[in-house]
Amino acid sequence: MITLPLLPESPMPKRDKPMTTAKNLPRPSADEIYTQALEQLGFDNPPPAILRLLSQGLKALRAWEHEPINKVERKALSAMIAYVAHTQKVSEPVVGGTLCAYYSIPEVKALPSCLYQNAVEFLIDLEMKKILN
Repeated sequence: MITLPLLPESPMPKRDKPMTTAKNLPRPSADEIYTQALEQLGFDNPPPAILRLLSQGLKALRAWEHEPINKVERKALSAMIAYVAHTQKVSEPVVGGTLCAYYSIPEVKALPSCLYQNAVEFLIDLEMKKILN
């Protein structure tokens, strides 16, 4: 039986201010997560079972990084785009085009799933007046 070492618990830091979310910050790549997991496990030569488990996780992370948003996420982004367009008195194609230009994608449905939350935050913070004027 293989026993894995327990990772030390890190206490939550005390904050004077409320915690804010990291908006549009780069996320670690699948390879960086894999490397960090191996380092944290502390194995010089990990057993084959651990390597298989980490490799399957790596494969899933790589697929997730490139998988486009699903139908529900597309509908939610379309609704957000319509809301921003309506409240800021611009057309939906202008807001959608701004989102696509920001993320360097040809159309909204091509947005990688891993960037969905960032795209929602981008639309929440978007001020079209500052871009168009």
